[in-house]
Amino acid sequence: DFVRQVVKLNGNAFEFASEALKEDPEAVLDAVNEHYATLRFASKDLREDRDFILEAVRWNGFALRFASPEIQNDKEVVLRAIEQRLQHGDSSDLSVLDFAGEDVRNDRDVVLQALEVNARAFRFAPQNLQGDKEVALKAIRQQGSMLELASESLRSDREVVLEAVRRYGSALQFASETLRSDKEVVLQALRGHGHALQFASVDLKADREV
Repeated sequence: DFVRQVVKLNGNAFEFASEALKEDPEAVLDAVNEHYATLRFASKDLREDRDFILEAVRWNGFALRFASPEIQNDKEVVLRAIEQRLQHGDSSDLSVLDFAGEDVRNDRDVVLQALEVNARAFRFAPQNLQGDKEVALKAIRQQGSMLELASESLRSDREVVLEAVRRYGSALQFASETLRSDKEVVLQALRGHGHALQFASVDLKADREV
């Protein structure tokens, strides 16, 4: 109980807990419940224990960060971590995909689920999924600036770019040259972000209607 109170004050304190506590699943889960990063001080055996990590990410999805590489590539574990952040109503700048293995990041279903939590997951999607229109739109509808990470073909897609500049006018800078010359696209960008005009084509900057 004393260690739990200390960890509640400062998660790093678990580093100095006894080895017995670091090997105790219940004690470590209590610590993870206070702060996910305490998992890094748990015994190697626990961090490599799939069943234990499944339980840990149920408490805090970001605990995945300190699981073994093999477990970070386990789709079920990663999806459970994402589900926890979704239920938590995540407002963090982090994404569970920050800590997922490469194989899982390449899974379209996982990326789409991660985007339910926040747009940051799009940063960790592979190039082929950054070129997937459904995936890109899901990210862009949350954060227009994600257009920057979309494939070249999507940055030339009028529907995608319109959605991006509707959310964030300055996303116009990431659009193709053709769409930066598209009056409707530029006007949409300017509706809430007058400074976006700097990213329009030279011709439109001289257009009195703009």
